Amino acid sequence: MRKRKPTTGLLAIELQGLQSGKQWVAIEAPARDIPDMFPEFEGTVMVVGTVEKFENKYILSLEARCIARLTCDRSNEEYEEEIVVPIAVTFIKNSELYAQQKLEVDPEPPFYIHDDAKYLDITDYVRQELALHLPMKRVAPWYRDKELEEIFPFLQRQRQEREQPIDERWNVLRKLKFDEESQQN
Repeated sequence: MRKRKPTTGLLAIELQGLQSGKQWVAIEAPARDIPDMFPEFEGTVMVVGTVEKFENKYILSLEARCIARLTCDRSNEEYEEEIVVPIAVTFIKNSELYAQQKLEVDPEPPFYIHDDAKYLDITDYVRQELALHLPMKRVAPWYRDKELEEIFPFLQRQRQEREQPIDERWNVLRKLKFDEESQQN
């Protein structure tokens, strides 16, 4: 298992000395130290998985995880949730294609790295995947299987009050009909 602090990038895999075949990797970095990391993430970002090396190709099959502090949309309470995301990305050593791809705004995989690259910096991929997996609807786990009336009993009372029969004297108004011309004037 390779577990070393990289000298470039916070989440980087050392390529020097990496043997052909599948290798286990584990990397971690404080979420607050990762540039442009969403403020919801706190604690340590952990990345574990495998790197498969075939000649100049590196196939990463990883899992990234970090704790996110979120605010419940239903109760406005803060809660923590572990965000776990798979990361599958391929890198190919090719300096010529690396130079071309570097000019692209949003390059398509596979991603190219310089022939002399000593590290695979995956910080951006991990940050982006974690951010994409933040829940849109943020509901604390203890409220996910409950109806709103269970969380806030006063809503049930309000609904019951609305469903009470209307005073019969108002029923006369339901019979009133208006034609379109009188509504426009």
